Amino acid sequence: MKDEDIKKSFIGLKDTGTISFNLRKAYPNDVELASILHLKKEETASINSDFQFTIESISRFENAELNQDLFDKYLAWVL
Repeated sequence: MKDEDIKKSFIGLKDTGTISFNLRKAYPNDVELASILHLKKEETASINSDFQFTIESISRFENAELNQDLFDKYLAWVL
């Protein structure tokens, strides 16, 4: 997401919260916009309106500690 104001508007939203914002402003690149909307790049040229989204779940990723437990989990997954 390129627009900092739109990014900030997501902060503090809860599950089942609703947000409305302009997708073109958030993703000015036609390729990114097409990917999000599952359209062809050429089909995104006329899109310049607000879309409404409902938050269904919130996930956060944290870096794992580099320790033996991490390597054991990785090797168990790979093998």
